[in-house]
Amino acid sequence: MFRFTAPILGAALLLSAASAQETPDISSISSGEYVMDKTHGYVTFSYSHLGYSHPILRFDEVDASVTLDSGNPAASSLSVAIDPASVNSGIEKFDTHLKSGDMFDVESYPGITFTSTAIDLDAGTLTGDLTIKDVTKPVTLDVTLNGAGEHPMKGSDHFGITATATVDRRDWGLDYFAPAVGTDVDIRIEAEFEKTK
Repeated sequence: MFRFTAPILGAALLLSAASAQETPDISSISSGEYVMDKTHGYVTFSYSHLGYSHPILRFDEVDASVTLDSGNPAASSLSVAIDPASVNSGIEKFDTHLKSGDMFDVESYPGITFTSTAIDLDAGTLTGDLTIKDVTKPVTLDVTLNGAGEHPMKGSDHFGITATATVDRRDWGLDYFAPAVGTDVDIRIEAEFEKTK
């Protein structure tokens, strides 16, 4: 990840603009069923490669849905289904290896799922069960609500989130080349959800 240091004046202007923005309010949209907009939904992950770089990979096939209770957001729920065969590093040979028995073993385990179990509004976290290769472990995501309201072009209720977590891949039997290749995997989700009913 590249880090840029802005001049003091530029940083001050950015901070002023950020403080002037309204905090998104999930109660501004209606309760109901929401699905992820696949054209604006991304699940990426990164890890240390021998300490030299942090490759960023993604899954191309992701389905996610939210049952939203806007009056009591803590009672809402999220479910995610990922096709591990859609893993995409941008390098075909590497993708083939990731799909093999050394890693995701997609022929034996064709799905990855996440189902929420708890939402802590004060902490800004969402906890759920992540299942990979038939192993289920709890994972807590730090979640930021980026925006919520009527979509300016579609006219339907939308909301968008950023969610992050760090997991140890060995917990799911993904231990190939550990620890030379980092075992801590940083997950990042950028997703927009549209109300369907």
